[in-house]
Amino acid sequence: HAREGERQTKARAAHEHAQPHDLQQAGQRKRPAHRLRGHPSPIRAWFQRKAVEQRGNQADVEDDRRGGGGGKARKGVKHRCDPRRARLPQALQEAGYRTAVFGKWHLRCDPVGFDDWDVLPGQGHYYNPDFRNAEGRRRVPGYVTEIITARSRDWLRARAAEKRPFFLMMQHKAPHRNWMPGPTELELHRDGDLPVPATLFDEGENRTVAFGRSEMSIARHLFWHYDLKVPTRYHEGLPGPVMKGRWARGEWDRMNDAQRATFTEAYREENEALARVQPRWRSLVHWKYQRYVKDYLRCVAGVDRSVGV
Repeated sequence: HAREGERQTKARAAHEHAQPHDLQQAGQRKRPAHRLRGHPSPIRAWFQRKAVEQRGNQADVEDDRRGGGGGKARKGVKHRCDPRRARLPQALQEAGYRTAVFGKWHLRCDPVGFDDWDVLPGQGHYYNPDFRNAEGRRRVPGYVTEIITARSRDWLRARAAEKRPFFLMMQHKAPHRNWMPGPTELELHRDGDLPVPATLFDEGENRTVAFGRSEMSIARHLFWHYDLKVPTRYHEGLPGPVMKGRWARGEWDRMNDAQRATFTEAYREENEALARVQPRWRSLVHWKYQRYVKDYLRCVAGVDRSVGV
């Protein structure tokens, strides 16, 4: 059923695909645009192509492990990113559009069909992230959301006098895990708890086997330091996984002293209360959920603010 549903989705997308001159004259809203699989890399690849070809377990995407994360390659999966295949940006270029992409990329190839591009290697980082373009790779000081928006805004302003239509992909990292808010949003949602979903304490009764095998639960799979921003001295004695290795401190080590001090201070009072109270089971799951959902919303608020919402 999933394969048939995906086939129908591709057929609808191909039917609704707009010719470049149609976009230039009147514009078009792609509605609906659905993917049965919510993985971000395939979605980014799909959006750029006129059609998606995915045979069996072959996908035209791959994580860029050279620049930060992406997980393990699945056994039996062949990944590729072929720049010769027709893509939407190339078609628009040929029709006279100016094209650009800034921000998240996470595909194992350089952007093709773009006059200008500046993208995050791999998953990218929230603070002082690396970017790469045709000239190479460099580290940019600041918060990633603000950097991507500013880069996109500057590109638009530099071409304000042009009479050509444009195609700009501004692809934010936020609110991807590990949900690190920018300095302006750190104090949001500090005045009380947010509502919790009815399934927060669901233990899997009457659920499929997949529920028990999930590795994305609030209770069992949020890392103390990496996800929840709780240093070891505050969570000693509390149940929960601890990440080790370069990803455990990758974001923290990129911060300068001022950024790290501001970030640590924003969570200090809540972390001290956690260490003092030592909550268990439902109280602990509730605490983890509040930390997660508030950081998620802080990251989203940063995107909204940066684009003028």
